[in-house]
Amino acid sequence: MGHCSLGGQCPIPLRCSLPRGARRPGELSTTARVVHSFATRAPRPCFSSHSGPMTTSTRPAAQNGANLNLGGDPGEMIATVPPMLGFRPANSVVLIVHRHGENGQPGSIVQMARSDLPPPGFALAVAERFVPLVHGNSAATVLIIGGGGEFAGAELVETIREQFAATGVDPVHFLWMAEIRTGMPWRCYLDPDCRGELPDLEHGRIAAVAASAGLVTFSSREASAARLDPTDPEAISRRSRQLDQAADEAEPDSRAMVPEQGFAVVRAAIRRAHRGRLELSDKDVLDLVFALQITEVRDACLALAVPSGTAVARAAEQLWLAMVRECPPPERAQFATLLAFSSYLRGDGTFAGMAMDNALEADPGHLLAGLLSRAIDAMLPPSRLADLGRADPALDIDLPPAKGK
Repeated sequence: MGHCSLGGQCPIPLRCSLPRGARRPGELSTTARVVHSFATRAPRPCFSSHSGPMTTSTRPAAQNGANLNLGGDPGEMIATVPPMLGFRPANSVVLIVHRHGENGQPGSIVQMARSDLPPPGFALAVAERFVPLVHGNSAATVLIIGGGGEFAGAELVETIREQFAATGVDPVHFLWMAEIRTGMPWRCYLDPDCRGELPDLEHGRIAAVAASAGLVTFSSREASAARLDPTDPEAISRRSRQLDQAADEAEPDSRAMVPEQGFAVVRAAIRRAHRGRLELSDKDVLDLVFALQITEVRDACLALAVPSGTAVARAAEQLWLAMVRECPPPERAQFATLLAFSSYLRGDGTFAGMAMDNALEADPGHLLAGLLSRAIDAMLPPSRLADLGRADPALDIDLPPAKGK
């Protein structure tokens, strides 16, 4: 609702690097063992009003059957942001890169990315992280949510305009709103007559299209990230002590399992996940930890995500998510990394970024997590990143039909 000409398919995650630290040794870590305990959150070397200062979405709505191409209504473009990111952003800067359509109208969305609103003096940091996303494209819209127009107009808008102009993206459309909620007013920064109200976000056209495509929207980034929270902190502490005891009792160079045993443990767990019977005991958690410490098993688990969308890939992702919630750090990082990889390949870059942060918080020295984080930060397309999972099918798994649960 409103008047102004704008436009509206999808993106890739970015985040701040975390400091490296000591953690338990293993196939995926480069640092020394420490006693298991709840890991304290490592301080971030950059601003963040809520965890993860940069977020992008890799979920291509068109692949899910969602036609989110818009006409010229900025309100409808803003309405696409929550389902594309997977949550309603607050105190954020959202970049929407889109193509020029016919008759001067905007075409389809190419990229979408979100950053925390930067404090004074940090506008250039946000603009520089956005530049690679607009490079080679012809149109962009920037949404500023909360924070007040004066601050954003005085620094952030001008800084982004200058940086984008240097890449050939000019003009850039800037919109402001206090929050993304039905009926909230929005306005343009550079045209005082350009203003309107957001459409119905729960029952409008965009909501219906997103629902038909299976795009779930959480109320906030924190609500989405809560899917990774421990199920039972007391059980996490108990398993941490059990892992300490197992480490103390093991011979220095011994393995708790051989690869064939590790493969069997993973196969059995994935079959249970597929049947909807994934309740993990202490023994289940420890067996999976020991299995994933075997390089051959770890590599085969990566391969389960390729191709994305298969019954095996879905069941494996359910298992990795369950283990993130049931496993203590630093071993949790192994499963959070697999979860991030699988989520990224199926198009949920926002959740992949959350899982990657979780992995690096659990074990800042985790080698695979660090490599995957850099690959995502470099904005590698999911199709290229899938090469990491192209391995011999050592975990070839036959699953019964879903209705046979």
